[in-house]
Amino acid sequence: MNVEELINGKKSLGVESPPDSLLSPPTNQDIVHSDPTQNSQTPSDNAQELDYCICERKSCEEGEIMIQCDFCEQWFHLPCVNLSPRLIADIETYVCSACTNEQKKTIYKQRLNCHRHDYSDPNAAKKPVQAGTQIFVDHLLKKKFKDAFENGIVKKIHSGDILTRDYFEKNKFETPILIEDKTTLGFTMPSSDEIDLSKIENIVGGDYSIDVIDVERQEVYQMSITELNSYFKTEPREKIYNLISFEISKTKLTENITAPKIVEELSWVSNGVWSNDEQENNSASKQSHIIKPEVQKYCLISAGRSYTDFHIDFGGSSVWYHVVKGDKIFYLIEASDENLKIYEEWNKLKNQSEIFLGDKIQDCYQFELKAGNTILLPSGWIHAVYTPSDSLVFGGNFLHSHSISLQLKIYEMETRLNTPEKYRFPAFETLQWYAAKFFTQILKEKNSKKECVDFKLHKNLKYLNNMLRKWITSKDYYETHDYEIPKKINCDKLVKIMNKELNKSELLLKSQVVHKKKMSTDKPQKEVLNYTNITDGIKVDADDSTESAPIKLKIKLKPMETSEQSVNQDEGGDIIDGDYVYPNLGETSAEQANFEQKSGRKRKIKPFAAHYLAPKGESLANQDDLDQDEDYFDDEEEADDNDEDFKLKVKNNLKLSNKLKKKQLKKEKLASEGKDQNDKKTTGLTPSAIGTKQKNKKGQATTKQRLGKLLKLNRIINI
Repeated sequence: MNVEELINGKKSLGVESPPDSLLSPPTNQDIVHSDPTQNSQTPSDNAQELDYCICERKSCEEGEIMIQCDFCEQWFHLPCVNLSPRLIADIETYVCSACTNEQKKTIYKQRLNCHRHDYSDPNAAKKPVQAGTQIFVDHLLKKKFKDAFENGIVKKIHSGDILTRDYFEKNKFETPILIEDKTTLGFTMPSSDEIDLSKIENIVGGDYSIDVIDVERQEVYQMSITELNSYFKTEPREKIYNLISFEISKTKLTENITAPKIVEELSWVSNGVWSNDEQENNSASKQSHIIKPEVQKYCLISAGRSYTDFHIDFGGSSVWYHVVKGDKIFYLIEASDENLKIYEEWNKLKNQSEIFLGDKIQDCYQFELKAGNTILLPSGWIHAVYTPSDSLVFGGNFLHSHSISLQLKIYEMETRLNTPEKYRFPAFETLQWYAAKFFTQILKEKNSKKECVDFKLHKNLKYLNNMLRKWITSKDYYETHDYEIPKKINCDKLVKIMNKELNKSELLLKSQVVHKKKMSTDKPQKEVLNYTNITDGIKVDADDSTESAPIKLKIKLKPMETSEQSVNQDEGGDIIDGDYVYPNLGETSAEQANFEQKSGRKRKIKPFAAHYLAPKGESLANQDDLDQDEDYFDDEEEADDNDEDFKLKVKNNLKLSNKLKKKQLKKEKLASEGKDQNDKKTTGLTPSAIGTKQKNKKGQATTKQRLGKLLKLNRIINI
């Protein structure tokens, strides 16, 4: 068959596809094994001497794939022989149409396993299961995960009306939010009856090229919309394809789809942060590279049993995700520092596909997203997605002000992992410079009005300022990143001005915090203490006239009962409170209260009379074992009821106390005459001082010790 016959018969060539044996159990059929790159590659220079394809085109475009016949060694462009790039890896031996006969036919690789990406590997029996394979999916569905709804990881709301800018300013956007009613999100979204893959083909065009993932091989291939539509109409399917990177902003389909209103308000690309000055003035050569990021509208079409392994959306961007048809199962991991560190180390592994990240993390959660549901996924969340049945989803990515620091951390991680530019957020650094310019102006306005910005926003902007300074001070930044720097922004000047405004804003925030702290820590009014003379009623049997002991001792009493509350007293007049009985100490005289008010002395009164407490139902006066109690005053000698000398000492002490009373009355008189006696400190007798082992210069017991004896005597003898 000559070249002309091949050209005439080109239209009759069918689209080659792998036979059903690819999904069938292995057989004993002999297969010639060869290097998979042997017959599919870009021709070398020495191949120019050979014949080129049936189209007689003597060249191939950069990156274009050609296939070589294993018999005639002629090179062919894949479209010229109706071969798809996704089938190359499955071809064992290729035979062109001119060489094909009963003995010579194209041989496809046979499936030898169901747990490896290379399912024709004859040595796969002892190798681990890889992500996305049929065996992996079966194991995944048997695993048990924590429920994201029950553990409060995903917040479920019926209406999206509450999702406003004020809502996210008051509440942190750090938790996924599931919205059940799509009509409350303010976006344009067709129903499942209004759109399908065939209608998308009519709107976009059947020749539109898209990147499709072969789930079992975890490889990306190019395919047209028409081919994808034909694949979904085929049953049974020999492959599992997953389309997750179809951005529709530049197609006619964008007229039928809009992002939720809250996404438009938060996204830096659509809320005014991104400047259009560069597009209006793109005459300079470098500015032609700055293109507005179009990542806010994606169409995702997935076949049943599709699986996308754990990942973080590029640039740490947040995600909106609406399911039109089918359902999705999400496996979520929080964006904590520890989890991000584990995720980065996992990405560096050569056998990454053999290790399930969810097993390395302490908490991995699961939830199901059904048709009609919408999810807002915050920045930095690590997630994998499984598709139980064919599904159609619309979604998008956006950067915003509530996760600036986390977005920059993810971007730095992508740099460390050498992520290809194709899989990174477009114009990410350009957007950061625009954000710095935008928020510097806001800081200026706030500072001029002495108004504080949100504390979390201030923290994020400070992180952004530090990162920008790090960029411009790195070696060769302006040479290597010149295409990402907006023409009208002076980077050095902007970083300095932004830092200056942040310092001013920080002072305002600190003053606000100090004011709030002062208001919250204002001391309440001091509690008014009630005092009484605990020695009222003590009598001294002496030759002189009997009189009350004039000893002034103060203790803190419980606040007075209200009219609605009654004070319980026993037969002896003692006060009963709960499980304890207090002695009835009487009331403070008006004269004594007046003196206490005028005397400027302030002392801390320690709790006293704890040894007077007695269990309810027992009388204090009738307790015979009180004299055997512990000595609370730590005196050097023990009290004895029959010690006449001790009784005489007590009598003398009472006489001494009368002298003290006269001295106090004298001072009160002087105070009433307006004379200042504050320089002469009086001897204050407080319960905290009673019982100390101090002695005067003559070696005798001090007045405090004598009064301690007196109080103890009141318990053990009846004077």
